[in-house]
Amino acid sequence: MAAKKDISLEERIEALSHAVLLTPDAQGEGLVALARDRALPQELAAILLSDFHNRPDPVRLAGAVALAKNNDPSTREEAMDLVRFLITGSESEGNDVEILEKAEAKLQNPTQRE
Repeated sequence: MAAKKDISLEERIEALSHAVLLTPDAQGEGLVALARDRALPQELAAILLSDFHNRPDPVRLAGAVALAKNNDPSTREEAMDLVRFLITGSESEGNDVEILEKAEAKLQNPTQRE
């Protein structure tokens, strides 16, 4: 329901709030798929980002990378903080394009070392 754009944002928020609680880590790809919607409203993106912080990799990294491409600037910035931390060990500034490339490479080859 959270992905349905024809229902109210409030209903989508409620549905996603329940979904993140009920989704086991092994099925986290469904949440990542929702995060890939670049037009995902900030309210829904915030719920996902909060959830991704508590997921194991690769769901955590894949979700953060997806949200780092969101149309909303604040969502992108917050997601990039998590991506930076997961890739560099720090939330400090860096070249976002390079960091995203490293993150995507790591998702393609999970055994890759930094």
